Amino acid sequence: MEINVDDKNRLVSVWLSKAEKEDQSIKSQLQPLYDNYHSQKYKVGVFLSGGESLFELSKDLLLHNRYKEAKMRENVR
Repeated sequence: MEINVDDKNRLVSVWLSKAEKEDQSIKSQLQPLYDNYHSQKYKVGVFLSGGESLFELSKDLLLHNRYKEAKMRENVR
């Protein structure tokens, strides 16, 4: 588990690995963390590791966005 606290923006990011997201003891540790930061008016976000390739998904997203941008530029001319 990785916890990042951004005091300036009052944000807390909690990152869980594939193994941690299934572990009940880890989940039970999160509730006190939520309670503590919510009482201080922080927003808490929990990010769970996925099962797919981050590289492939990012590549596909970038290619899709470049395609959309090219189409949009065609319509502008």
